[in-house]
Amino acid sequence: MICLPKTSSAVGAISILWILLATASGCSGCLSEGNKAPPAQEVIQPISFIDGAGTSVTLHGHPQRIVCLNSDVAEVLATIVGGDRVIGVSESILSDPVMAGRFPNARPLKGSWNSPNIESILELKPDLVITISSAGTSLESLQQAGIPVIRLDCYILDRLPREVEMLGRITGHEDGAGQYLTWYNETVNLVNTRLADIHQDEWPTVYCEGGSDFAAYGNGSGADAIISMAHGNNLAHNINTPWPKVSAEWVLQQDPQILIRVAYASNLQNQTYAQIAASQRNRTTISSIRAIRNGTVYVIDNRSMYGPRGLLTLLYLSKAFYPERFADINLSQQ
Repeated sequence: MICLPKTSSAVGAISILWILLATASGCSGCLSEGNKAPPAQEVIQPISFIDGAGTSVTLHGHPQRIVCLNSDVAEVLATIVGGDRVIGVSESILSDPVMAGRFPNARPLKGSWNSPNIESILELKPDLVITISSAGTSLESLQQAGIPVIRLDCYILDRLPREVEMLGRITGHEDGAGQYLTWYNETVNLVNTRLADIHQDEWPTVYCEGGSDFAAYGNGSGADAIISMAHGNNLAHNINTPWPKVSAEWVLQQDPQILIRVAYASNLQNQTYAQIAASQRNRTTISSIRAIRNGTVYVIDNRSMYGPRGLLTLLYLSKAFYPERFADINLSQQ
């Protein structure tokens, strides 16, 4: 009978038992230094998915050298993975104060996000390039060189869960993706629960425009989605183009209860948010609309209107639309 010494785990006991049995049998079949079994090779499972452009893509392993041309995808990567794997980004990503410093290994690429310099990408030898779904054929030469290219948006809030989950699978960081999606679901459920008894006919009417006067956001835009998720009626929703140009006469006829001005980086170079809001309240061409008369005018940074940060904007708009329902929400603590 062989007595085993006390060990801290069953694994330890099994290991000691194996040693004792091997010794008792004269080490018949034992592995010596000269005939050790080769280490088992890691089996790389292919990762297959349909990207944002409807293209079937298969990756052979998790990418380690990523070039990202889409700022919203870059923000998701920084959130669920960290920025170390990103080796190249469009310059506009690094100019975002929130993103600056999140990608320590990334080189700013020549060209723009929608017209990148292909040579500067090839020099980095990436194993994955991510661009927007509407990028078209501008990156075909990369695919011909054997570099996988996927197209994702990550800027329309109600479509974000599928894309975050996909990026979690692609990078092997399903846990990080899951943590973000938990926050996403909790936030969306909070808004929906508190506003469940308000019929859509009672939602406030909203006119939202971009960096210039009468550049509206219509059906299919990120702003349209987030306004609807906050239980607001986007007046340009029925215009079947994402970015329609409207007129002062159209805005006066619609008479919105709320005016949202989306400020771009170029707008904020010479003006503060307060100055932009004041200029909106002083617009003589639409001064009679309810939003201006009642002072319900809001300015939101373009970079917060879409992508992962859009969840905070969802809370902000929900509180702006229904202040009494969200009086306990302090956005400075979110």
